Amino acid sequence: YAKAVQIKILRAIDYPAAAKEAGWQGAVKLGLRIAADGELQEAKVLKSSGYKILDDAALNVANKQSPFPPFPPQIESEEVSVEVPVVYKKE
Repeated sequence: YAKAVQIKILRAIDYPAAAKEAGWQGAVKLGLRIAADGELQEAKVLKSSGYKILDDAALNVANKQSPFPPFPPQIESEEVSVEVPVVYKKE
């Protein structure tokens, strides 16, 4: 389930143009708390990239991707925590 959430977010990530032009690169680690119905309960930056614009962009994408799919039957928990690493790198 965590992998599916990570993939959904990573496919939607957009490198902010201003950061790309400035040559800013970094990795953001997001922490998400997701309810059994797929609703995003909380999204926060666990580890900053060092650039607010990159951190905010990653958080915004995570929030826009909610709701996520409901939990499969084998997950009996009311909520799960998922970490999502997002890397911004100029190619």
